[in-house]
Amino acid sequence: MRFYYGGIPLGPLKECQKDYYLKEVDDTPGHAVAPAPAIEKPPEKKPHRRLPPDSLFWSVFIAIYGEAEFFQIGTKYANREWEEKNRIRQEIAKNPKAVQTTNQKLTMKNVQEMMSEYMTGVSHTTLLGLVGFSVYYKIPIYLIDPVKKTHLSFLPTNTDKEPCFLVLRDGRYELATEPISLGDSFGLESYTRPLRAISSYKRPELEEIRTRFRVDVSDKSKEALYRALSEHLVWK
Repeated sequence: MRFYYGGIPLGPLKECQKDYYLKEVDDTPGHAVAPAPAIEKPPEKKPHRRLPPDSLFWSVFIAIYGEAEFFQIGTKYANREWEEKNRIRQEIAKNPKAVQTTNQKLTMKNVQEMMSEYMTGVSHTTLLGLVGFSVYYKIPIYLIDPVKKTHLSFLPTNTDKEPCFLVLRDGRYELATEPISLGDSFGLESYTRPLRAISSYKRPELEEIRTRFRVDVSDKSKEALYRALSEHLVWK
């Protein structure tokens, strides 16, 4: 008998070494020695998804077209972004009233500002521009602030896609891979103002919101409370 360690013959060893470290192998003719187990290959790493500066636009882009389409762009992000926004602008120009049918109330002046934003290719999509995305792509969009625990919704009348959830982290947006429950999140009224008109609230309702977000107010008047809450909850 000989003893093997990893397939290498080591020769006779003491009994204690055999018991604790090695396995007795029969090397008589015709006896096959079991091969060493195969080393598994490490899983292939997925490409790192580092979004360009306009993370709001590209998060929506990935929600619509998928990651594969995003990675195929290579380094020509600026060109593809301009092409996509130009297509959206042209479509809205054909029917500008379509973007006035969402839960975000827009004037015709707002619509003109939106189309100018798409045409000039500003470095960051605004929340006004996001209204046009939701209508063009026919997709409900939810912005989530996990720190404040608030959310902002962009809901077009006509939809044919599942909602996408964009999470705000350190001033940038990330597309959530799964739907996010909004049960514990405070829904803001619109992108221009976080609360409804002051006349629609009773004082106890505003106090409840103040307690929820721990907003300190020195002036106890209803107007001062409403103003402090609006400043605290505005989407940034």
